Amino acid sequence: MTLYIALLLIMILGTIVECFRPDKKLVSFFYWGTIGLLTFMLVFRYGQGADYWGYRNIYADAPWKRGFPLFWYTRDLHSELGFRFCINIFTALGISHVYFYGLWSIIMMTFISIGIQRNSPRRMLSLLLLYPTVGLTYLFSGVRAGMMLAIIFCFGIPAIQKKQWIRYTVIILICALFHSSALFLLITIPVLFIPSRKVIWLAPVAVILGLLITYTPIHTMIGNTLGGSFERIINPEISWLGLAERTVMFGLITAMYLYQKEERSQSVTCLYNIYILGYCIAWGGMVSAYISQRASVPFKAMELFLFPILIANSNKEWINRLLTLLLIGISSVMVFKNLNAYFADKSAFEYHYVGIWEEKNELLENWIIDVTRWAENTYNENP
Repeated sequence: MTLYIALLLIMILGTIVECFRPDKKLVSFFYWGTIGLLTFMLVFRYGQGADYWGYRNIYADAPWKRGFPLFWYTRDLHSELGFRFCINIFTALGISHVYFYGLWSIIMMTFISIGIQRNSPRRMLSLLLLYPTVGLTYLFSGVRAGMMLAIIFCFGIPAIQKKQWIRYTVIILICALFHSSALFLLITIPVLFIPSRKVIWLAPVAVILGLLITYTPIHTMIGNTLGGSFERIINPEISWLGLAERTVMFGLITAMYLYQKEERSQSVTCLYNIYILGYCIAWGGMVSAYISQRASVPFKAMELFLFPILIANSNKEWINRLLTLLLIGISSVMVFKNLNAYFADKSAFEYHYVGIWEEKNELLENWIIDVTRWAENTYNENP
């Protein structure tokens, strides 16, 4: 058994205890134990995640030989200004990437934990829902998006609940300094003033639009016209399993939301409207799984809080338990699906956790050294 699967089993057991035997001390034990283990795995990982070496490359490219005069500098690489700004400060101080990404992971997990405690009445269920996509993709691998989501969980959702739109906008702009997909959340502000019964009609429209773009020459025209990242849509890459999972989750949340017409609060309605937009982006951009998933992840992440809130508000115990078991099953499937997809050379049962204390991969280490030398020479020639 790998540590990744062991963590999943701990989350499942904690979620079952929280649902069937809701003892506060026992649930708290599972919650903080899970948070601690996940944080440990993030801080001390080595070579884990599809983008690990890419982020090592970004760190190596920073002007670490130039000191503070260039700590603001950012090269035209795949990372936003705020992220490069943070890296350049650490490299100017001569601090290793290990400490930077370790501290980055601690900050992410701190924000996420605060967000879950503030906004979720079922903390273990939130952690379980977080693990397959937010955890394995954006905490272990796409760390810029991981920080974006952590900030939204901790600061963005309370701003929505209190209708502090200026503060919410500022938070989104800060998040965009780490990952530009956060800017999509700005479109939620006008939508939050529209009744859910009207917003929900955007879902079938998005499905039709996505199918139309995918199965007609429209996607080729858009890709050739816009260029850049949009060139991906010239050759359709559809994740049917991902769309199926989103549709099932969307259906479950919608059913619970509509069923609780009298009990639901305004803050739940706001989160639900945001979630609808994410579903629309996923289907409307289905022609490229890469683009649609990254653009819609801040919206999809709302299910971490919607499901616990809707379950806690339900007075039907059998529905709550049945839905919890169903979510456990779906989350487990998605964990195995994502692990198999992220690490093509290994199955979910073969991909073992590797810490910084393990034997290093000399080939990859030498590659990092070469990149560092290239960066040093580049900055010496072109300061």
